[in-house]
Amino acid sequence: ICNGDQAAALFVFGDSYIDTGNYNPPMNKNIVSAWKYPYGITWPGHPSGRVSSGRLLTDYTAQILGLPSPVPYRLLNSSTHHMVAWEGINFAVAYSGVFDTFGVPKLSIQVGQFKDSITSQKYDSHHLKQSIALLSLNGNDYSATNVTAVGLEKFVKSVIAEMELQLRELYKIGIRNFMVSNNLPFDCQPGYLQSGAVCFNTTMDLVSTHNNYLSQAISELSNLQDANFLILDFFAAFSHVISNPYAYGIHSMSKSCCSSPGNMSSSIVGCADYDEQGRAQYRLCKSPEEFFFFDWYHPTQKGWQVMINLFYYQCGFVQDSCSSSPQSLAKWLSHR
Repeated sequence: ICNGDQAAALFVFGDSYIDTGNYNPPMNKNIVSAWKYPYGITWPGHPSGRVSSGRLLTDYTAQILGLPSPVPYRLLNSSTHHMVAWEGINFAVAYSGVFDTFGVPKLSIQVGQFKDSITSQKYDSHHLKQSIALLSLNGNDYSATNVTAVGLEKFVKSVIAEMELQLRELYKIGIRNFMVSNNLPFDCQPGYLQSGAVCFNTTMDLVSTHNNYLSQAISELSNLQDANFLILDFFAAFSHVISNPYAYGIHSMSKSCCSSPGNMSSSIVGCADYDEQGRAQYRLCKSPEEFFFFDWYHPTQKGWQVMINLFYYQCGFVQDSCSSSPQSLAKWLSHR
């Protein structure tokens, strides 16, 4: 990936797919922490707060933009990070959603933290207009709610409406460039497959409804003056990879590199769980780069590399409602 598409800063909002260190274990002690081994085994060689074997979408997006990976908001109390905050801040927190999910800051709280940071970091309007906001929320609202009881379409609409509201807030603050992800097929994740789910079947109504309403919302938001919106099509990219994983050096899509055999683990992600004697309650593969998923729900560094390369280099894996021809992330960045 080249570093030629400069932006002033990258501001990140969402959940564990893009959180690079905000999740603090005391937030919810019943949830596994990415600050435990073997997370970070590929990079940087130790846990870094990323729910992966290594780098995430956030890191690769920053690299494309010629920026350092944005500093996690939780670390801003350290004076050593105030200078790098000028080039971006990551507000995303693992297990977050648009509503209260697992005891972590929801999207509106993250946007509020951004508002506070504008004053403390002294971002001016020009700086914000030249920056990019990355938003990725991947189903925690649906995991934390009995969607069937509420009504699938009704609840999905409420999730998308809140996402749209917060994107409008970011626009009012001064952001003009937005990258927003849709959802990949949940039931193709190892955690769902373990429960007997059928890939591209069990949760398809939920995912397709979410993605369709998101596309409609982003199309509407694109009418805002000087606004540039791009959807990173997780669904299309994942579907492409699962149809021919060996072309990308991936040997397993249905199993995770780190997993708990049987009912050994109490972890909801099947990794980095230990018993009271400190004994590992999981099994770890020898070659994470051959797996798309590191734990039951989160991609490996290799998985994210494959996804970002599809977004950046290939047409058809991003959606731009303002373009009549197939787009790529590279094209969008060059024309925004």
